[in-house]
Amino acid sequence: MILNANQQKLVFAWGVVLLVVRTTNLLSLFVEWVKLFTDKVTRGGKMKKWMLAICLMFINEIC
Repeated sequence: MILNANQQKLVFAWGVVLLVVRTTNLLSLFVEWVKLFTDKVTRGGKMKKWMLAICLMFINEIC
């Protein structure tokens, strides 16, 4: 499938938009995790390790 220059630019632009949206979602997820980390209930070591593992799984899925 051969795309002309305008179509290639459009596809590239949509790719950038999707990347920004996914990164923004990831950043908001990090903010939520930080809020949970600072909560007194989650100060136990096991809970922090569990949350960190989930966060790393999300990063691996996106990247």
